[in-house]
Amino acid sequence: MALTITQMLCPANKYNIKCPYIMAPEYITVHNTANDASAMSEISYMINNNNQVSYHYAVDDTKAVQGIPLNRNTWNAGDGNLGTGNRKSIAIEICYSKSGGDRFIKAEQNAAYLIAVLLKERGWDISRVKKHQDWSGKNCPHRTLDMGWQRFINLIQAELNKATGTTTTKKETETYRVRKSWKDASSQIGAFSVFENAKSACKNGYSVFDSNGNVVYTKAPAASASPIHKYSVGQYVTFSSSYPKPNSPCGTAYATSGAGNGKITAIVNGQAKYQIDNGIKYCNDGDIRGIYTPPTNTSPVSSPIKNIPTINVYYRVYAGGRWYSEVENLEDYAGDGKNPIRAIAVKADKGSVKYRVHVKGGGWYPYVTGYNINDINNGYAGDCKKDIDMVEVCHSYKRAKYRVAPIGRDYYGWQYDNEKSNECDGYAGAKGISISKFQIVIE
Repeated sequence: MALTITQMLCPANKYNIKCPYIMAPEYITVHNTANDASAMSEISYMINNNNQVSYHYAVDDTKAVQGIPLNRNTWNAGDGNLGTGNRKSIAIEICYSKSGGDRFIKAEQNAAYLIAVLLKERGWDISRVKKHQDWSGKNCPHRTLDMGWQRFINLIQAELNKATGTTTTKKETETYRVRKSWKDASSQIGAFSVFENAKSACKNGYSVFDSNGNVVYTKAPAASASPIHKYSVGQYVTFSSSYPKPNSPCGTAYATSGAGNGKITAIVNGQAKYQIDNGIKYCNDGDIRGIYTPPTNTSPVSSPIKNIPTINVYYRVYAGGRWYSEVENLEDYAGDGKNPIRAIAVKADKGSVKYRVHVKGGGWYPYVTGYNINDINNGYAGDCKKDIDMVEVCHSYKRAKYRVAPIGRDYYGWQYDNEKSNECDGYAGAKGISISKFQIVIE
């Protein structure tokens, strides 16, 4: 068997976002993409956006595409800035896992082959292969797990057992063509073996295509004398998260200033370029959910923003043998990061909150709606005895946005109510892993 490996590497000017640290890998981490895009499309999307999500390879039914050098880390495992999965593992995404079928089966076979090659090159055995789930508890690689993890490990081992001479891997440099459309060959500006050179040659109205005709880059509109921004000063906007400073690092771990509504008072330098309410919060385009129209009022008011209803949420947890002090919104977190949380109480000043917890080694406890640490029936979720590993919270007419952190580790991603889309699992946490921090805000 031979596998074509195409390189479309992340440009060096994005290393600070995608792969900021030098890495000496010790493991290989397996993922499923949870959609039906090709390997080239997955890598193209990954290296062209500004999200702190990255991986080394994507593998589909015909080829593997490398997006990050193997001596750089990636943000793939959800185990924090110092986590072994993020800092010491080669991340491989297996494509077509949303629908499965023959394409996914072939992609899995190609991934098993690639992993075997990487293991052989380093003199590693099969124990170096890990699941995303091993690092953060997330149900990933979801379809591979559903079909049987040991089955996939056996595929890799079968490739390892083959004679070295049969495991040659064909490394191919992709040819990138710059055209108006794939079919319009007469419009081609040039063909390039280096992706960055193709991007530099690309003009307005043109795109960069790989050898299969897939668009991997499109030229953005030329900048005017002043930078183009999606939103402008004076607009009232609704935002799902915000930063305390315009130059805060990207990512949900740093977006600690909460959700809400506000007026853009300035556009500043920094990744969070929109100053909200004279510097109280800062947002980027991805944080803003849309334009907010404040209610009209004929009587003079100091600021229309005062008419915007705000829902405050208050919460506290039981850990280390005691109830911790109440926290409001995202001013702090509940818990201490060291002791397992064994009960949670939540309330909102408008509307109602319904919440429940799942205990380690057990199941889900009934929903509660109260907020009273002296009421064991409906005042809090949990029993003050067993470790909590998962939490679910819903607001009656807005969305609860919440997250948890395992003991001694960074937060998992944000969960919205009990939604099961956009990277949400329907709850915050991971089965079997005790939590030690809890944060929530109502959007």
